[in-house]
Amino acid sequence: MKSILSQLKFFDVTIGSRSLHTDNHESIKILRRIVGRGSSMVSNALLRYNIRDTQCGLKAFKKNVAKDLFSKITIKGFYFDPEILYIARKRGYAIKEERVVVLKNHQSRISKVNVLKDSIRCFLDLLIIKLNDIRGKYG
Repeated sequence: MKSILSQLKFFDVTIGSRSLHTDNHESIKILRRIVGRGSSMVSNALLRYNIRDTQCGLKAFKKNVAKDLFSKITIKGFYFDPEILYIARKRGYAIKEERVVVLKNHQSRISKVNVLKDSIRCFLDLLIIKLNDIRGKYG
């Protein structure tokens, strides 16, 4: 498995993807898996960027790319990832998803995510991203 940072030699943005590693499927709780897949499906349908795991916290950016992307984001909070990845695709940056293994002790933690409340918030954030794009905020 290549490191996320070593991929920056070839790509502008590299992100960890839990869905690319089959060992993760057994260790991730079923509700978390369903919510994660559902979130990815909705994100990809609305934003059309074909990224399997936008919510994995492991991301790396080339310095100039990070400055550019983070200067454009409008969503603050834990669901900024789809926006940053949408802007990266829109601006033509090369994105690489690299498989990562989720450690079992991480999966056993109690999630702070409220499935209903946070799912609604995330969907609204996706609509904000589309609206921002229509208004030209990412140009």
